[in-house]
Amino acid sequence: MKQSLTNRSLLIETHIASMSWLLATLPEKYMNPLALLYGGLQADSARFKEKVNTLSDVEVAAQREQLSKEFDSLRTRLIDIESLIGKTASEAKADKKSQYEIATWLSYFLYTVGSGLALVGRLVGVNAGGDV
Repeated sequence: MKQSLTNRSLLIETHIASMSWLLATLPEKYMNPLALLYGGLQADSARFKEKVNTLSDVEVAAQREQLSKEFDSLRTRLIDIESLIGKTASEAKADKKSQYEIATWLSYFLYTVGSGLALVGRLVGVNAGGDV
């Protein structure tokens, strides 16, 4: 029983490590609420692991129900935070795509304006090199 809880604890730690990588890739403006949730989950996971490691096999058996509920609570929070990170990453991607599209169309516009001004200058007879 204790080994099973230790394995579950390691599973949560693995997910937390992968979330850490995902959080590092998100822009700063999305980090504050996610970092708070992530930090709380990390601390609770460490407390759960320490609790499981300090209990004897007999104590683990006696507290099996409570430990299972704690693990389920951690797993539920983990799933919720992972889905929130996924949604946030999607929002960040959409923002970046929108910024890219705006910049692309702006560059097209400015290129057209510049080319138009150059054409007008040639038609009027302005020398672009500055020679008189």
